[in-house]
Amino acid sequence: LPLASPQLGTLSIMPVQAMTQQATRHARRVYVGGLPPTANEQSVATFFSHVMSAIGGNSAGPGDAVVNVYINHEKKFAFVEMRSVEEASNAMALDGIIFEGT
Repeated sequence: LPLASPQLGTLSIMPVQAMTQQATRHARRVYVGGLPPTANEQSVATFFSHVMSAIGGNSAGPGDAVVNVYINHEKKFAFVEMRSVEEASNAMALDGIIFEGT
């Protein structure tokens, strides 16, 4: 008895962690508005990583809490993707914080 059939095709299996990350992506993203024109992905990521560490918001362990940053320069906003839903929630405590003077 063959275990695989050519009619079935190939099945790609994602690691469980990757599936969890994809499933929680929306909940791990934080909207950041009012960015100055000088803001870039690296400066926003560095700022949030430092501030999250300083306030004890890195609940997923040591390292950078920020996974990714998407900036819309035209509309002056960003979405900052955190490692965990809990860290995204912790980042919400930063509402109103000053970034690069704005």
